[in-house]
Amino acid sequence: MTYLYLMPVKWFIFTCLLLISLPTHVGTEIHSGDQNAPEITKPTAELQENNPSGEQKQSLGDWLTPEGKLNVPEDFSGSLDPTGFKMSYGLDGAPVFLPDAMTDCQSDTCWNALGVGLDNTVRAIAISGNDVYVGGVFPNGIARWDGSSWNTLGSFLGQVYAIAISGSDIYVGGRFLNAGGIATADGIARWDGSNWNALGSGLSGDVYTIAISGSDVYVGGTISAIGVVGASYIARWDGSNWNALGPGLNRYVSAIAISGSDVYVGGFFTDAGGVTAADKIARWDGSNWNALGSGLNGLVLSIAISGSDIYVGGGFTDAGTSNIVRWDGSNWNALGSGLNNNVNAITISGSDIYVGGYFTDAGGVAAADGIARWDGNNWNALGPGLNNAVFAIAVSSVDLYSGGIFTNAGGVTSADRIARWSIGCNMDYCSCWETLDPGLNGTVLAIAIDGSDVYVGGNFTDAGGVPA
Repeated sequence: MTYLYLMPVKWFIFTCLLLISLPTHVGTEIHSGDQNAPEITKPTAELQENNPSGEQKQSLGDWLTPEGKLNVPEDFSGSLDPTGFKMSYGLDGAPVFLPDAMTDCQSDTCWNALGVGLDNTVRAIAISGNDVYVGGVFPNGIARWDGSSWNTLGSFLGQVYAIAISGSDIYVGGRFLNAGGIATADGIARWDGSNWNALGSGLSGDVYTIAISGSDVYVGGTISAIGVVGASYIARWDGSNWNALGPGLNRYVSAIAISGSDVYVGGFFTDAGGVTAADKIARWDGSNWNALGSGLNGLVLSIAISGSDIYVGGGFTDAGTSNIVRWDGSNWNALGSGLNNNVNAITISGSDIYVGGYFTDAGGVAAADGIARWDGNNWNALGPGLNNAVFAIAVSSVDLYSGGIFTNAGGVTSADRIARWSIGCNMDYCSCWETLDPGLNGTVLAIAIDGSDVYVGGNFTDAGGVPA
């Protein structure tokens, strides 16, 4: 009988390695000594009731967390039967146990065209229930996929760069005039399910980003709100009127993220409402513009928020790091030594920060090509990485989807522009890249996930051999 003691990690891993080398019928005796073990849902008393002799022989599966990690109470002493399980390693390097029937990496996703597809670049995707709204530079500029066919949204001509959904209302921004024949529906418009509606007198310039908080719609780009003094590059629609955010900004806005009453704005500006330290990033508190420290010295391309932490990515080389930083409410913080090229996308899943871009090194991890994971302390590669840039990342409960201009993902040569990284299989231990069928024949610019469906937009015309 092999004894597995919950002692320091190096002994734990050593004993686990012994465990999987044994025949599966051999019992494994465990003595708990881990003072940091999380709360157990199966009480020891229940085991003793099932084992009147006092010998605690239970299946290993009874004591595994959903992530596959061993979790026993401090007073447990007995043996576990590992039949039906094998050992692997989680993304954090810790040992985890998988059912024998489950391979380390499983793929059940293939690409499907959405009807006859679209004939030009997709720039924006948003999902509401079973409906997928897609915007771009293709004819009409916007369309709705209902699960079986494409539908137009009334009469619309122009280019769509941003889509945001609030309830049954679809807000669309981009470069267009007279949406639905409405003379003032310029640059931005609202689709109510049947008709296009103008937002006041519309906007002049291009809309690059839209963010919604309650009844307020924040819009950024190269815009100005007609007839509203100070509504330069950013404006707020309150449901009835356009409002300036103070004196506005002096250059364009490319990213907006909202946390409570605070609106974080990124772009290429060097002044926000007269605050000269608000370089490329600023916070609107509802009344005034505020700098975040001394700002940043390069373009901000993405903002993501987790609690009180503001993660900012782009092309900059200050704040103690390169191309990505974290604002904690008072100071800029480096994420290790940063990345060696631009960050185009940031996605947060639990405590993990996934970033994609043009970089080929993350904090000295040379395999972190195009994509990397920050675990709060260190940068981690996702396998051997990708062979070119990432523009879009989306995370579901168990999988990470990455899109861009790469043609190789971790040595998988058929992973063209799109690939799925397994971080689940309903658990936390899978660690390899997988193809989504034969991939795509052009650049991926956007990814969105709705349940088990993955929606991808870009410059491609073929998805897995299916015209798209």
